[in-house]
Formats: sequence, structure tokens, C-alpha cells
Amino acid sequence: MMAITHACIATAGASLIFSTSDSLILGLAIVGSQLPDIDNTRSIIGQVCFPIASWIEDRYPHRTLTHLLVATAGLTALATLIGWLLGDLWMLLALPFGHAPSCFSDTFTRQEYSYFGCGSRLISPGVSYASITPARWGTARPYSK
Repeated sequence: MMAITHACIATAGASLIFSTSDSLILGLAIVGSQLPDIDNTRSIIGQVCFPIASWIEDRYPHRTLTHLLVATAGLTALATLIGWLLGDLWMLLALPFGHAPSCFSDTFTRQEYSYFGCGSRLISPGVSYASITPARWGTARPYSK
């Protein structure tokens, strides 16, 4: 999925969830929507954060570590902690609220992956079953009976 599609989905979701058109909140949601693709050096966020993206890309395939629901939970915990320390919790929660729909919307593309973790299966309309093999993390294969 393209970066602009992730940004549009996150902006629409954050504006509905937070009932606002505040540019800072929507901007944080857009940044959050780009974070899953930090595992790819060809993405916009991967080019901006090239050392981090290169390190992740060398160790994990695309759509594994940064696209998991656990990554959203970790980002939520980090945003909550920083928001609590700064005294503006709701503003920083836009970051994980941009990350979550961005990761979930990737399940509707042809490249399949496991949103809930290694070995789990997620069914998306129009997409076949997918499974992540534990031996080679991130390798999608059709579900066989």
C-alpha cells in the first residue's frame, strides 16, 4: 500500500475517533501511519530514518515486526508514557491511532502477513488464508488443507 493511502486512512480514522480537525493531532496520526513501513528502506519513512530502517530490514522481512498488533501496543504504551509526562495524553494517542488502521488496512492487499503474530491466520475479504511460518518469519504461504 502506498504512503498516501496509509495517510488518508489514518487521517480519516483519527478525525472520527478524536472528533477534531486539529492539524497537530492529524499530523501525528499521519506519522503513526508511516511507522509500519520503517522496516523497508524504499519507503518514505525508511529513507528518512535510513539507519533504523536498514537495521530492521537486515534482520526481519517486510510486514513482520513493525506491522504486528504488538507493535501498536508498544507504540501506545510509549505514547501514553510520554503524553502523561508532558501532560497532554490525548494528543499523543493519535500516533498509535494512526498506526493501527494502517497496519490493519495492509491485510487487504495481495501481500499477506500475520497481524496478530507469528503463526496466526487472518482472513481478509477477497484474500486467501495466510500463515507465517515460524522457521522463516514473514514468509506468507497459502493455507493448505
